[in-house]
Amino acid sequence: MKTSNVFSTGRFGELIRQFVLHNYQSLLMGMLVVLGLSTIITGIFKIMGGVSQTSDSFHFALFLFGYFILGGFYISSAFSSFRSKEKAFGYLMTPGSVLEKYIVEFIFYPLLFVVLYPVLFMLGYELSTFIASVIRSNPFQPFDMIGFTDQVFYLRDFEIVEGEIREVSSTNVVGLGFSIIFAIAMMFFLGAVSFSKYPLLKTLFFSVVYVGVCTWLVYFFMGYLEWGRHFRLTSEDAFFSPIGSEGVDNLTKVTFFGLFLLLFGIVFMVVSFMKLKEKEV
Repeated sequence: MKTSNVFSTGRFGELIRQFVLHNYQSLLMGMLVVLGLSTIITGIFKIMGGVSQTSDSFHFALFLFGYFILGGFYISSAFSSFRSKEKAFGYLMTPGSVLEKYIVEFIFYPLLFVVLYPVLFMLGYELSTFIASVIRSNPFQPFDMIGFTDQVFYLRDFEIVEGEIREVSSTNVVGLGFSIIFAIAMMFFLGAVSFSKYPLLKTLFFSVVYVGVCTWLVYFFMGYLEWGRHFRLTSEDAFFSPIGSEGVDNLTKVTFFGLFLLLFGIVFMVVSFMKLKEKEV
């Protein structure tokens, strides 16, 4: 197979241009909605809150809630042409390879949202702080979102030394956070290319079923069949010791789960590409 049949810079650039021309209004509107919602919602809590809001981590919970809820809605709208047979036929007939079309959808849906949402939320948060400081009759100390986010990126261990609580170690969990976000984003992306109707609801349904089955299997093998006791899965020299052994440090545990979730995301990515290729055929 010729390389040009797989990826062509000219065709790919044309697909990018075509997508932007057809969707720039929706993209701009979506960014304004995210910025507006983050400004209004966080602003309401700042105006109604007390003088000192430095320990109010509820705003960070709002950030995470919006990340996954809005992300689910937006990423599930990828491959919108597959929602009707007429549009699907026109999309499949558009000049471009499967790889080129896949990359375009990947850039403008999971990648764009994962990168742009934190920026828009932080801008809205800072804007709401300025507005609240103008509207409120009394000065207030807002929650330091950026500083708190930096703290969340580290898993810290403490111990009591000479009657004082001291930090003995800290583990960076940025990689684990990225793996979680990547796996969830690609899960919704897979649902978008797999389901022509109600992709968000169907993705959530099958995800809940899958997690439920996996949880039951873990309980069945570890609890009912007592594999955990018979095979000593929590001993320090066991293969799966990072999930339960007290002898394993936080870095090993974080790396284990990070790579595990990253693998899930890669599997979702490959399967979504194969689903698109299947539709092209």
